[in-house]
Amino acid sequence: ADSNLLLAVAERCFKSTNMINAIIAGKQPAATWLSLDEARAELEKGAAEWEWASNAKSNDEADIVLAAAGDVPTQEIMAAADKLNKLGVKFKVVNVVDLLKLQSAKENDQALSDDEFADLFTADKPVLFAYHSYAHDVRGLIYDRPNHDNFNVHGYEEQGSTTTPYDMVRVNEIDRYELTAEALRMID
Repeated sequence: ADSNLLLAVAERCFKSTNMINAIIAGKQPAATWLSLDEARAELEKGAAEWEWASNAKSNDEADIVLAAAGDVPTQEIMAAADKLNKLGVKFKVVNVVDLLKLQSAKENDQALSDDEFADLFTADKPVLFAYHSYAHDVRGLIYDRPNHDNFNVHGYEEQGSTTTPYDMVRVNEIDRYELTAEALRMID
C-alpha cells in the first residue's frame, strides 16, 4: 500500500528465521503515504489508523471507518475519503498490512487483542473495508471480533480479465465511486 511499507515488510522478511514469508507487491510505482518509521510501527501492530488521513477526532465522532488492505484498495479508499470529506462525512482511515493480525486472538497469539481491534475499527460504527482479494478472506478472519457484523468488505468478485487497472476495480466494485456511494448508503 506504500513504498516505505513495502521496504519495512521486506526488511522484516529478510531478518526473519524459521518461517515462510510471502511478499505480495505490485509492479507499478506506489504512493508513499508513510515515513519509514511510521511504516515499521504499523507493521509491528499489523494495522493502524492513519490519523493524518482521518477527519474524525475520536471513535465516537466517526460516522464510518474506511479501511483498506493492498495498494490499489488503499488508493481507492483514500480517493473515496477525499470525496466523503467534501460531503462532511466524519471518518477514520485504517490501513491493514498484516491480515493475520485481524484474526481472533483466541486462534492467533500474534493477533490484535479484542480491545485493540475495537479501538481501531470502533465497537459499533460501520466499517467499509476495501481488499485486494476475496472478501470472504477478511470475513473469515473477523467472524469472532467485536463489531464484525458492521463490516462491509469489498474485494475481488471474479469479474473482468486482463484489462486496465481501473476497469478491474470498477467491475469488482472497489473503485472510489462505488466505495463513496457504499459509504453513504452505510451511514444513511
